[in-house]
Amino acid sequence: MKSNYFGFANFIKKSFVALATIAFIAGGFFAPSTAMAVVNVAAATNGTGISADKAANSTNPAGGAFTALGNIVITEVDKADISKNGTFTIAPPTGWTFDTTGVTTLVTGGLVVDVMSQTPALLTLAISGKNNSQHESFTIVGLQVRATNGANLLASGNITRAGGTAVVNGITNDVTNFGSLSQVVGAFSPTVSTVVISTGTVTTDGGVSTVTVTVKDQFGNPIPGIFPVISATGSGNTIVQPTVATNVLGQTTGSLQSTVAESKVVSVTVGGNPITQTATVNFNPGVLHHITVAPTGPQSVTTGLTIPFSAQGYDFNNNAIPGLSYSWAVVPGTGTGSVNSTGLFTADHPGTATVTATSGAITGSSGTITILKADQTISFGALSGKTYGDDPFTVSATVSSGLPVEFAVTSGPASITGNLVTITGAGTVEITATQGGNDYYNAATPVPQSFVVEQKSITVSAAADSKVYDGNANAVPTFTLAGIIMGDDVSASGSALFSDRNVGVGKLVTVSGVTLIGSDAGNYAYNTTATTNADITARPITVTAVTDIKVYDGNASSSGIPTIASGILVGGDTAVWMQVFDSKNIDTDKMLIPSGVVSDGNGGVNYAVTFINDATGEITARVLTVSATGINKVYDGNTDATVNLSDDRVSGDSLTTSYTTATFADKNVNAGIIISAAGISIVGTDAGNYTFNTTAATTANITARPITVTAEGKTKVYGQTDPVLDYDVTSGELVSGEEFTGELSRDAGEDIGEYNINKNTLTLGTNYDLTYVGAKLTISKAVAAVLATAENRVYDGGTDAAASLTVTGAVSDDTLTASYTSATFSNKNVGAGKTVTVSGITLNGTNPDNYSFNNTATAAADITALPISVTAVTDTKEYDGSTNSTGVPTMTSGSLATDDSVTWTQGFNNKNVGTGKTLIPTGTISDGNSGNNYAVTFVTDITGVITPKTLVISATGQNKPYDGNNLATVTLFDDRVSGDVLTTNYTSATFTDANVGMGKTVNVSGITVTGTDAENYVSNATAITTADITPLTISVTADIQTKVYGILDPVLGFTFTPALIGTDSFSGNLSRTSGENVGIYPINQGSLTLSSNYAINFTGANPSRYPSSRTDVS
Repeated sequence: MKSNYFGFANFIKKSFVALATIAFIAGGFFAPSTAMAVVNVAAATNGTGISADKAANSTNPAGGAFTALGNIVITEVDKADISKNGTFTIAPPTGWTFDTTGVTTLVTGGLVVDVMSQTPALLTLAISGKNNSQHESFTIVGLQVRATNGANLLASGNITRAGGTAVVNGITNDVTNFGSLSQVVGAFSPTVSTVVISTGTVTTDGGVSTVTVTVKDQFGNPIPGIFPVISATGSGNTIVQPTVATNVLGQTTGSLQSTVAESKVVSVTVGGNPITQTATVNFNPGVLHHITVAPTGPQSVTTGLTIPFSAQGYDFNNNAIPGLSYSWAVVPGTGTGSVNSTGLFTADHPGTATVTATSGAITGSSGTITILKADQTISFGALSGKTYGDDPFTVSATVSSGLPVEFAVTSGPASITGNLVTITGAGTVEITATQGGNDYYNAATPVPQSFVVEQKSITVSAAADSKVYDGNANAVPTFTLAGIIMGDDVSASGSALFSDRNVGVGKLVTVSGVTLIGSDAGNYAYNTTATTNADITARPITVTAVTDIKVYDGNASSSGIPTIASGILVGGDTAVWMQVFDSKNIDTDKMLIPSGVVSDGNGGVNYAVTFINDATGEITARVLTVSATGINKVYDGNTDATVNLSDDRVSGDSLTTSYTTATFADKNVNAGIIISAAGISIVGTDAGNYTFNTTAATTANITARPITVTAEGKTKVYGQTDPVLDYDVTSGELVSGEEFTGELSRDAGEDIGEYNINKNTLTLGTNYDLTYVGAKLTISKAVAAVLATAENRVYDGGTDAAASLTVTGAVSDDTLTASYTSATFSNKNVGAGKTVTVSGITLNGTNPDNYSFNNTATAAADITALPISVTAVTDTKEYDGSTNSTGVPTMTSGSLATDDSVTWTQGFNNKNVGTGKTLIPTGTISDGNSGNNYAVTFVTDITGVITPKTLVISATGQNKPYDGNNLATVTLFDDRVSGDVLTTNYTSATFTDANVGMGKTVNVSGITVTGTDAENYVSNATAITTADITPLTISVTADIQTKVYGILDPVLGFTFTPALIGTDSFSGNLSRTSGENVGIYPINQGSLTLSSNYAINFTGANPSRYPSSRTDVS
């Protein structure tokens, strides 16, 4: 579709030609030409008969595929048929679009034809370089097309010129054909094609259902010339396939018959591919032909029982006929019976019979029924268990025939008389019930029942005798039995044990292994254990001490062992007997007291022990040895000594030892000097139990007196004289009147460093232990100062600097110089008077190690900006409302420092469409200094092109009520660049017709675009949308009518609003509720109606009928 933009472009083109002609006449700019001929146009081929399946809205795998056309060739007949430059635009017909890529051009001579833009609606070429001295041509290659809608097979037409500024003689806009385009029907669509049957229900006795098949492509376009194949589920089918191919409506027919009553699904395939839609035909049975009574064949039944029979009617083809009713009857033979209305047969007497079922004139019979003699069944319930000693009891049973039942004991300790059972012992008893039958019943199957006779429970009690402790737990039991049936032969035996062997009152006695003996013992259940109580009393013994003599040892113990004077230990028990003096102190005739512990597992409680104190003994005095231990001392100039006394007293005794004097043999330092101690004595609570010595000798050491002397540390600066070497006594003191001899010295040397201060000849003699703590004489460095200066430089991305150094402060005749490892600016960035830090400074020359100096220094210098130039690159883009360019400018002089980066961008001088537009470069350098490290020059001598943007204008239709015309109102929308100032208008919008409909097509034409930014766009001049025409509501009100009973109804009139459109009119009439008696009868809409373009809102009336005053009406 082409918009008014192209019409405007043609106007500009013609104006340009006119101006060019004037320019030629005035200035001779154009070369003279002869009368112009017309160009030859070779139109594109391969554009007709394109399958609808390749349309843009196709869902087929090939959907949306473009069709490649043959080349379009435009050749000059006259050398000046094509102007030297300009644009040339072609457009597809309505309903078609171009591919947006792939077009190229071929030219002859010096002609230049470039693809300027390629959109779905337009192909724009730029012509230049034309040489009017020769015939030239250009060829459009690679043009591809696609229909927008496969449903519109009528969307055919020609590719034509849509505008442009180039003059091409003989080509008329919208007329000259550059290639014809048309569509043909697409491939068969299984989902759009349909299967329809003439009737959904037929009978199996000749009924026919016609099958109509409509074959369509995916857009609903009918496909003629197809022979579809019909099939159906189920069996017994007769299918007549279509004998003619589908017609222009895509339709053909076949038919289906069947002899089998069932629901059948009808399916159709086209070329082996099934149509998605299917149809269902229900085949019903024909008329009743025969009846089958089930169960079929001979049957057997016992007298009094039943057989349920059923009947089913069938048609000639043996299809079951549902819903028939049947009458039932019995045909007796040698036996008899009856049948009810549902077919339930009841047997009466043995023999044979048959059953019949009849519906209308048709009857069916069962097989022969044999009536048999009846069985009978004994019901003999389970018998409950019993216990030996229970009273006799009765049993009972019933038989289904009601005949009498007999009983018998078939095993076990019991007897039965009639139905009375007597228990004779414990065990399992079985009783059997029987019934022998008679002329009408078979003998019943005997039914046995069993029950268990449990032993009678009795209680066995026990008693036991008390005893004196004898070392074991044995006891002697006696038994008592409770619950024995009088006259039974039963007694008990067993063994008994106390809970343990120890002394105790009322001790538990456990009886075990209880066993019943005697001829009737097996009929009883009893306890095999029992408990009772009895006493175990203590066993008496007497123990006496023996005489003993010992030396005092600090305790009252005696080595004598008491003896047992009366009684013995039993059961492996043992005892430990002992005795003690009445006190620990020395004396004669001291009492000895016996005691002891019995080991009987019960803390000795199993014995009653009596101790007798009738023996005496003696304790004599102990010799105490007192020893002295000398204590070492430090030399103090005298012989006084100190000792510690010790002795061999009995542990724990209370004694105190002391002495009056202790003296060394010599006062001077030595080892093992003899010490004499005298005046030894003892006192204390236990002193009376000992004898002891009063003198003792020992040895000890006199050690040298420790004195610590610490030298004082001294310092001097390199080149100065030594200070005096002093010392201090820092630990200990001299004995009064004694003093040091000798002096200190130091290590030799004058360079910087530390020199030891030594003890040299300093001493105190042998009675002193002299410890010397040395010190250092430190010679420190002289101070020298290093000064720096730095040089200016241009920015290079680094911080390196160049510097020079001088040294001051040398001592005496020393000569000093300095060097460094690095000199750096404070940062890499451009700046004036920037700090330069010099580091890694070292000192050289005479004795440099004897000096301290600064190893860093600072100076000041400048870093100036690095110059570079940046130039834009040419660029072409489609208008997008911005000045942005995708081109990336290049640096034409200078380069960036390592690690620095830049983003160069460029933009057009304004956003509007045009050629020769200035491109302006710019950019941001990332150098850590906002780009200030560079002096950038931007060069603006490059141009570019902005081409028009294709504006897609769409429409949204507005619904309206039916008004008799096809005029429509729409709202236009477009995909303009956000913020652009555009106004879109249209000259007409029309529905396809004036009638009511939903989603009706609205065609919009004469679309134009104006506004500040209109020149930046090309657009479509037409659009298609949909909207609804809804029915116009007409309010119809019935007139109120009256009549007198017996006369004819008046004409039922009505009023309506609003007026109908044009010549539209009502059809039909109002009606009223039937009746002729006096009363009110509503007036209804009846058959009154309008066309589908209207909706009637009817308001009825209630006419009255009054009594008649006529005399001829009765």
